[in-house]
Amino acid sequence: MRQATREDLPELLRMARRFCNALGEDIDRESVVVTAESLIDNPDGVIYITDGACAGALIFPYFFNQYRRQAQELFWWVDEDQRGRGAASNLLHALERWAKTHGANRLQMVSMAALDGKKVEKIYRSKGYRAFENTFLKDL
Repeated sequence: MRQATREDLPELLRMARRFCNALGEDIDRESVVVTAESLIDNPDGVIYITDGACAGALIFPYFFNQYRRQAQELFWWVDEDQRGRGAASNLLHALERWAKTHGANRLQMVSMAALDGKKVEKIYRSKGYRAFENTFLKDL
């Protein structure tokens, strides 16, 4: 596992397509490229990549307390054939280490209901995460 570079954009796009297909979401190639490049170039952003898996996060000031910095997972994907082999845990640990070394006081992870949300919730809880909020989405 390593931090992604611009040379990884084709593989990141491939995984982004798989992620969006699994969710039934639209994907815009340019948006993925621009966002990935900004995370790669930003000291407060990161993308980790390994065979068939990737995760990205961003650190920002916590709205309710200026003395805290919070990392937010933006995406986390593991190809089906790589699941159960430790890639998900390795990505999660890498994000935690990165966030801590870059001054974040917490890491917020997301669980997509359409992608084994209950299973992912169990993983989070086993790693010491607690439920914080529920997110709801409505297309307008």
